[in-house]
Amino acid sequence: MLLIKNERIFITYPDDYLKNLEEIKKLESLHELNVKFEGDLIKVLRRVFEIFKIISDKSIYVSSSCDLGLQVLTSEGIFKIKLSGEIDDLLCELGKGSIENKFEIINVIT
Repeated sequence: MLLIKNERIFITYPDDYLKNLEEIKKLESLHELNVKFEGDLIKVLRRVFEIFKIISDKSIYVSSSCDLGLQVLTSEGIFKIKLSGEIDDLLCELGKGSIENKFEIINVIT
């Protein structure tokens, strides 16, 4: 599980990662966990998906299926968005610039 709070990515690691702290240090040193949103959701999604892919590739406890929930604040309201799929497919959609096609609006508060 990943959480972004105060412009920092927090990761809840699976058990096999917790048994190998060097793997955690390596992951965190290769991928900056501080994020500046600056209105670029695609940049943040790319970082989150890349981290998820690394963990899911190396952990026997994490599948390649990714479910992501977003809350987006706009002048029109608060949108709760779901984004789901196989991590390789999600990264491919990001690369093609079509990830927004995978967004599913769950709720809107106006």
